[in-house]
Amino acid sequence: NNQEWQHASNAMNLLRMYDVPYAVLAGNHDIDGGSSYNTYNHYFPYTDFEHNEWYGGHFPFYGNENSYAYATLGGMEVLILSISNQTIKEGYPIARSEVYRWANNIIRSHCRMKVIIATHAYLDPFGNIEDDHYSDASTFLDKVVKKHSNIIAVISGHYHNNPEGEVYTVTTGDNGNQIHNLLANYQAYPKKGNGYLRLYRFYRKENQIRVRTYSPYLNQYKRGPN
Repeated sequence: NNQEWQHASNAMNLLRMYDVPYAVLAGNHDIDGGSSYNTYNHYFPYTDFEHNEWYGGHFPFYGNENSYAYATLGGMEVLILSISNQTIKEGYPIARSEVYRWANNIIRSHCRMKVIIATHAYLDPFGNIEDDHYSDASTFLDKVVKKHSNIIAVISGHYHNNPEGEVYTVTTGDNGNQIHNLLANYQAYPKKGNGYLRLYRFYRKENQIRVRTYSPYLNQYKRGPN
């Protein structure tokens, strides 16, 4: 409802207040009737971002459901590409092929940068990448992700029927590159997640990204094999 949307907007406004770069991405509960991003774009419009030098652009021209941003992380030049890959009902005016074309053009035009893709539903709780009611993941994998040697990771959420709330796999791209797939979703934990969030540290010299999971609410790191 509108009150929940306003709470979310107010929370993200804190990042803008302190000039913290960030990206947003719609999930399946953020799509009006399964076919419209109107409410999402009302509360998280591209106009909130376009004045920042780290914000690259968005698609379609009137919406922010797909976007990209620039970041220098541990000395690495990284492109963060946020893609709403929900399979949505008839009525949404943008064909998936147009989103794929836009994404491929953005990645291709930044071929010297490492690319991390953020999308809502991609890796399932068992480590599979398959199309389902909420996702066109396997199609997205074949049409976009595997085609570019500079894509290093795809991060996602949505699925929460894994007791750990975490899954990690590696996919080999068409160019022989490794693509690291990371699912993190802790909503099945107490208090809808206990405040756990992912921290990514980038080490350019070692060519590594190290991932930890921390809860500021519990003031503790999560331990486990994933």
